[in-house]
Amino acid sequence: MKILVTGGTGYIGSHTCVQLIEKDWQPVIIDSLVNSKISVLDRIQKITGTRPSFIQGDVREGDLLK
Repeated sequence: MKILVTGGTGYIGSHTCVQLIEKDWQPVIIDSLVNSKISVLDRIQKITGTRPSFIQGDVREGDLLK
């Protein structure tokens, strides 16, 4: 099952994504990368063997969420 994780490349969000992947969920990360780096996706993949889907943007952008 897919789940949207806002701020998924931040500290808490990335750890949440690792846990979700380990439970067979498919996180879809949306993050503006203001306080984090895209390289976090590489680390998540290295830990879990799965690279989560990623959308760069801000959850306050209504059109993006559609």
